[in-house]
Formats: sequence, structure tokens, C-alpha cells
Amino acid sequence: MEPYIVHVTSKGQLTLPSPIRKKLGIGKGSRLFVILD
Repeated sequence: MEPYIVHVTSKGQLTLPSPIRKKLGIGKGSRLFVILD
């Protein structure tokens, strides 16, 4: 499994690489909920 780097923009948003978006089926304006435990 190849690791991908996720960046945080100056506005505090995460940028996901396109392979991740395609795999998760995330389009523009979609929401992704992440739980850190």
C-alpha cells in the first residue's frame, strides 16, 4: 500500500490526492468525516 501525503491549507482544510478521492468516491463539495481516537 502506497502512502499518500495529505496537506493542510492555510484555511485549515485538508487536501487529498486525487487517487484517494477516486478510491473513496469523493467529489468536489463532498464531506469526509474523520474520527481520531
